[in-house]
Amino acid sequence: MSALNQSDNGLNFVMDNADPSEISQILGSTANPTKEDLSPLGYNIAAVCLFFIMVFGCFNNIVVIIVVAGTKKLRTPMNAILLNLSVSDFIISLFGTPMSFASAINRNWFFGSFLCEIYAFCMTLTDNMRDKCKLLPNFMPCER
Repeated sequence: MSALNQSDNGLNFVMDNADPSEISQILGSTANPTKEDLSPLGYNIAAVCLFFIMVFGCFNNIVVIIVVAGTKKLRTPMNAILLNLSVSDFIISLFGTPMSFASAINRNWFFGSFLCEIYAFCMTLTDNMRDKCKLLPNFMPCER
């Protein structure tokens, strides 16, 4: 159900459970609301790219994690930041990218709305971890 109210300031929209065709009709859009954003070729290209990101991202980051965590000489504050970035990227490559890959192959998110919200939260959280680590070298004193 949706409602359109006219006020002194302009139009106010109240939309509860409105479907895309109602929204297009209210906004006067001529675009087809059910049209896909990508062509089938675009989805296939995205799936191939996501597959390579998944494979190489997991492999390269696990190598960095093993080398930095396993070598005592490499345990420095700067390498701790590198380790944190690698763990964050590994989590994204291991959990986030396969879900995006599966969605690109099926051309639709089929994991449900709850998992969509969890996925978005976790990917944002790990991305924020990477952003914070990129800022730390600017505030750390140089060691000589």
